[in-house]
Parts: sequence; structure tokens; C-alpha cells
Amino acid sequence: MKNITSKAFIALLAVLFISDNLDPHRAFSEYEKRVLASIPKWDLDALIDGSLTLDLESAINDQFIGRDLWIQLKAKLESSLGKVENNGILLGKQGVLFEKRLTLNPQALDNVKYIKEFLEMVSDLKVTTVLVPNKEAINPEHLPTGFPMLDQLELLNEWKKNISLLDISDELKAQSSQDLYYKTDHHWTLKGAYVAYETLMKAWGYEVKSFESFSPYTVEGFLGTYYNRSRFDFIKAESLAIINPDIISYETDGKTYTSLINTEALKGNDPYGTFLYGNHGYGHIVVKNVVSPRRLLVIKDSYANSLIPMMTSAFDEIDVIDLRQYNGSLQALLKQQTYDQILLLQSFNQFSDEINEAKLRY
Repeated sequence: MKNITSKAFIALLAVLFISDNLDPHRAFSEYEKRVLASIPKWDLDALIDGSLTLDLESAINDQFIGRDLWIQLKAKLESSLGKVENNGILLGKQGVLFEKRLTLNPQALDNVKYIKEFLEMVSDLKVTTVLVPNKEAINPEHLPTGFPMLDQLELLNEWKKNISLLDISDELKAQSSQDLYYKTDHHWTLKGAYVAYETLMKAWGYEVKSFESFSPYTVEGFLGTYYNRSRFDFIKAESLAIINPDIISYETDGKTYTSLINTEALKGNDPYGTFLYGNHGYGHIVVKNVVSPRRLLVIKDSYANSLIPMMTSAFDEIDVIDLRQYNGSLQALLKQQTYDQILLLQSFNQFSDEINEAKLRY
């Protein structure tokens, strides 16, 4: 039996080698808008403890030849059979798509600890932490029957006992009929971001501008990350709302722009990437040149990308950090720079999975 198992394992490696040459491995799927698992390096200890086998299974699943076509065919087949799940995405009522999350990632509890340590380290600074509940928490009426999703609101209430959070759940709930989240994507809409903007301005004692005063405009034909992962082809495209405030400059990744909106991204595979030109480790925005600028630091995930343009109404300079790409020292930056407000904002799901939260402490 052991001999058969060994031969099967060798055969598996041979298949992977052949497929690697026939169809080179991809690090990122433009089709699904996510990072793909790669073939793990050989490691005897990993083989013994079983992690190598698990990593191989993930790689085989992600690097399968013709995967994109199979996802599309599988979606058509399962939807014809009345099934509501494909590739980890659930088809809810009124065509709303959700990521299937039934349990909490243990990483989330570590991240709560990291935020608590961070807040203790910067207790003399004005820091506001917002963990944005995802649409399954705000619009549970759209969930398909039979999927008891993770209760984000209950967890946020529990975490508030240990860390200081500005909870915007009630504000989102109060306007939940206003399409605060995209049906086909994991992000909130511009209206959802405005709810956070309004709540933050009131909490900080700043003037609140009306939504209409930002002159929002829409682009049609938006299909988001959940659509790309599930490929339920009968799902209708949405409109993507955008605002493009006047700024002096936006510097990131060695480039300088005079706008926060990348209109070219609207023609590509990631239209939401129009905000802030996508995700970058560090960015610096100059809204106005004044002697004593009001300054904001935003530590964020992509949820903040559509919120930050609104923040230009209240701040003269904005620094932006995304821990996923940032390799500098946050603590050193806080010693070198002075900020009127510091905002740490992430979506609940992204925060729960984030492996870079520990960078807050360094």
C-alpha cells in the first residue's frame, strides 16, 4: 500500500511538472481577481506533517489547466440545477452575491490583539479605528436560505470590549435600503463610503458636506470580484459611482498624479482600481498648499479607496498606508510626522484574513 501511495505521489509531481510547461503557473487570476496558490517547494518536514499535501491540493485546484473555462461551465451547470454556490461565492436574493464565510478565521483574533497593542503604543495620538461590516451583516435579507453566515455584528460588539472602535453598523443599518454595497463585488458603494465619511466628520467635529456636493457620476457595466469568481453569467452589470475632487498632487510608487481617479482602469479588468490608482504601500496627497495644513493619515485596505476622495473636503494633506504593500516603519513615520487625525479603516472580512496587521507595531 505504501508503495502504491509513493508511486501516486511521484505521478502527481510528474503531472504538475508537465502542466507547468504546458500552461505556466499564474500568480494572479485576472478572471477571479485574486492571488492563486503556487506549487510549494519540496520540504521533507512539510511532507511529514501533511502541510505539503494540503499546499499541493490548493495549487492543483488553482493552477488547473483551463481553470477559467471550468469555473464558467461549472457555474452554468450548478445554476441550472438550482444550486446557489460556485467557487466559494453564494447567489443570494435579487442577484446579490456573497462570499461564503461560516466561521471566523483565527487570524482575526491575533489582529485584534495587534490593534490593541498599536493603540496602546500611540495613546497620545488621535486614532480612530473602523472595522466595516460587510454586506451580509447589513443586508442579511438578501442571503440565500440555509447558509448561517458568521455574525459580524456580534463579534464587533465583543471586540469593542478590548479595543476602541468607532462602530458604524447602526448608521449603515439605518440606510441599508440605499444600495450601500455592490451586488457583484466585495466593496461598498460610494453611498456606503459616504455613510462612513458622515459618521467620521461628526465624530471629529468637522463640517459634513452633502453627498451631492461631491458631484458623483456613474459608469455603467461594472462587474466585480464576486462575479469574476462565481461566473453566474445571468447576473446583471451594475453602475460604479465616482467622485473626482480637485487636488494639487498625489504621489505614489514614484509617480505623481494630479487626480485621485485613474480613468484608464475603467477600461480594464479592475474598474474599482480607478480609485487612488489601486492599492499601494504609501501615498501622499496634497489638496491645498497652506502654511499650517490639516493632516490625515489613513491606514487602510481597499474599502478606504472610495472614501479618501471625500476626505479631501476636510484635510489639506493626506498620507495613505496599505499594510499589505507597505515595507516601511509605521512607528518611525508617526515620530517624524504630525497628524491631526489618524484613521485605521478595514472591512471586516479583509481584517479577519490580514496577515500584515502586525506591522502596526513596528
